[in-house]
Amino acid sequence: MALSRSSLGSAADSDTNATTGSFTPPDNSLLVVTAAARHNNDQATAIAITDSLGTLTWTRQTVKGSADSFISIEQHTAPVATGASMTVTASTADGVGIALGVISYTGQDASPIGTKLEAFVAGTSGGSGSATLGASPASTSEVVVGVGIVFPFGPVATPGAGWAELFDLQGGACGLQVQWRGSSTSTSVAWSELLGHQQNSVVALEIKEAAAAGARSFGVVMG
Repeated sequence: MALSRSSLGSAADSDTNATTGSFTPPDNSLLVVTAAARHNNDQATAIAITDSLGTLTWTRQTVKGSADSFISIEQHTAPVATGASMTVTASTADGVGIALGVISYTGQDASPIGTKLEAFVAGTSGGSGSATLGASPASTSEVVVGVGIVFPFGPVATPGAGWAELFDLQGGACGLQVQWRGSSTSTSVAWSELLGHQQNSVVALEIKEAAAAGARSFGVVMG
């Protein structure tokens, strides 16, 4: 079964938490949340992800904080057996800006998480950024990337060649851009920063497609 992706909701706020509007994810799906926060100090405080149903089990898959620009970015996942209307909230203890984007996948593998990326990239405002995945993703997978930027002054970032944008969000001093790519085994991750601070906290996550049903094998009996 091929992967199918849906954008479900997003939110941004200049305070310590942000909550999406209501949405209903598909049955037997995997929720993927990418969230970024700008902090008051140089300790990258964790971002908590919760849902209004209170029944989902969230797993932090990637996290990267920057002591230089006080921004952190994380990706969390939660499996959904039966879809029901919900909201999702991202919160942090000392934020002065926070943003999140939520997507869902169906057709994912029973062990859906593949290679990852957690990086701090020093760049230039208006310049380009790049990072490298830990391993080559499968050509049937999709890779979801989050770029966190401090003090965005317009659109946060634009996707690199071969990537497509999911969200571009600004909450106070926090900017979050989320992009995806499929049908590629390249380890390269790329984006162009438009207007913002020169430091980028970047994370990425491979979502693997469900393995095809195995073909039946037959032994050869020699008589």
